[in-house]
Amino acid sequence: MDGKIVLDTTVALFFGGIIVAILGFFLVRTYNIIDKLTDSIQDFNSTIKVLQERDENRDSACKATHQVINERLNNHSAAIKQHDKEIAEIKVKIE
Repeated sequence: MDGKIVLDTTVALFFGGIIVAILGFFLVRTYNIIDKLTDSIQDFNSTIKVLQERDENRDSACKATHQVINERLNNHSAAIKQHDKEIAEIKVKIE
């Protein structure tokens, strides 16, 4: 009887060891995956910051360019209005 208990205990410990080894393997694997995901998230956040900075720089550059263009368009508009008045005056003098 004692031999059977020792054998049963040995078999139970053997299978228990296998289960612990399998669990350990999957825990290590899960830890590695989580570590890689953490690195990927950090890289993603860095990329987002760089893109936001580029977008802000582009916006400020675009605002400056648009101000210049709007000023030029306003100047041309004023010149066209002045030319329209002068043309109207010339037409009146011709008739």
